[in-house]
Amino acid sequence: MSLDYTLDENDYLRYHMYQLKTDNNIKKTMKLSWLLLVLVYSGMMWFFYAKFGLSVGFYVILVPILLIVVFYPKFYESSCKRRILKFTRKNYYPNNHILLELDTISNTITAKIQDEFKLETKNITKLVQIPQNLFIIFKNPGKKDTLSIILKNDEISAKFMELVAEKTGLSIKEEL
Repeated sequence: MSLDYTLDENDYLRYHMYQLKTDNNIKKTMKLSWLLLVLVYSGMMWFFYAKFGLSVGFYVILVPILLIVVFYPKFYESSCKRRILKFTRKNYYPNNHILLELDTISNTITAKIQDEFKLETKNITKLVQIPQNLFIIFKNPGKKDTLSIILKNDEISAKFMELVAEKTGLSIKEEL
């Protein structure tokens, strides 16, 4: 079975935002930077308290700490979204025409985006469905990162995904 389709920048953005919300390494990085910011500002607040007591400087530093504690996750997400859009516009868009072919005999998926490459179905780790897209996520042999194929969530792509799920024995994970 083969698919011939075009992705827009929102498809790439949805994939990268999905990765941002589900990748444990990204979550750890966000929590560590959040903690470091709180600790740095707390140190500054302690300094002002030790030197001047409950002065204006103490309260001026207290406000950013409270803002960081409450709003940092949203700020981090919006910052990542801006960087992802910039990266997507530079690297993917408008070269976004994709041709996929599932070879059931050799158990490979051939993808042609700008270059052609083959991915073995045995390396598929996860099949994900979100309302607008489908993702086929592969482990990258010899590396820590993953490779992924982004599909539109339409009838033909759903059939393609079902064939891949049947071939690999994985279930399609629905996420919001």
